[in-house]
Amino acid sequence: MDPETVFKKYSKQIYVTALSCLKNPWEAENVMQDVFVKLLSLKKDFESEEHLRRWLIKVAVNLCRNVFRSPWFSPSVPVEDCFKLQGEHDADPALLDVRNAVMKLDKNLRLPVVLYYYDGFDVKQCAQILGVSEGALKARLFRAREKLKSMLGDDYDY
Repeated sequence: MDPETVFKKYSKQIYVTALSCLKNPWEAENVMQDVFVKLLSLKKDFESEEHLRRWLIKVAVNLCRNVFRSPWFSPSVPVEDCFKLQGEHDADPALLDVRNAVMKLDKNLRLPVVLYYYDGFDVKQCAQILGVSEGALKARLFRAREKLKSMLGDDYDY
């Protein structure tokens, strides 16, 4: 697949994953660009499109970790505004409530939720991307669902 096609297909997913991790649209944009720079400099053939997708997300997550380590990093945008910046302000208000609640989770709980529920990775793939065991990932998803239940109340189906 040529780089332009890959960019068109996966740039939004990588951006949303980075934004969910960093809570900073400018840093998320930088991470997205860095992912594609790494892809362009990589001389590797991927087994499948799914392998490419997993590689892109794993690189994005690793780059986000690097940003967290930077002494200059700070989330600069209120949680409620993160997805409004993407033009999702016209989306279903209930979905935005859930999205905002997810964004308020600690990053150790937020990233597994984003990868599993929004990006569609299975437990094994999420665990590989995050570098944790499947048991640890399942525990994080369970804790995240419990926190979301307490934040959102009983009006939502978990």
